[in-house]
Amino acid sequence: LTPQECGSKCLIVAGGTGLASVITLAKELKELGKQVEVVWGVRSGDYIGKVPEHCRKLTGIDLDICTEDCTQGYCGRALDKAKELIEKGMYDTIISSGPNKMSYNIGELSLKEGVKAYLVLESVFECGMGLCGSCSLKDLGGLRLCVDGPAVKASRVIKYLRRMKEYINS
Repeated sequence: LTPQECGSKCLIVAGGTGLASVITLAKELKELGKQVEVVWGVRSGDYIGKVPEHCRKLTGIDLDICTEDCTQGYCGRALDKAKELIEKGMYDTIISSGPNKMSYNIGELSLKEGVKAYLVLESVFECGMGLCGSCSLKDLGGLRLCVDGPAVKASRVIKYLRRMKEYINS
């Protein structure tokens, strides 16, 4: 995924530590003059710390914070907030980074709403060079997340995620 592949109005949805993998992308998108909103969800306000200040310094973007314990920001999950925003039709590109369950749901929602989406899937990367196959999605022709991703088009992996739904919902 490159900033050029994203449209002009981008929504980044990050869950927990998933924020770390998309913060540089958010900065690059903003520098290219694209509209960028970052929704970041955590279980508890106790996990927020100085992340919003560091994000603002680095990117110039204010995080839209969601907490599941309702102690700060939006009361609920990042997925819930993202769903509200996506259904308003405000974005042409969605990028999701966080738990695979969240990415699955963002992928399904993006297909329903007709919005291009990229999902950063979580996996164990043993060698990081595509040699060992530990991050291979064999059902998808051997897609290796360490070299072919980890950000992949939702339309490319949604069928795989649907088959994995039992695992994702556990």
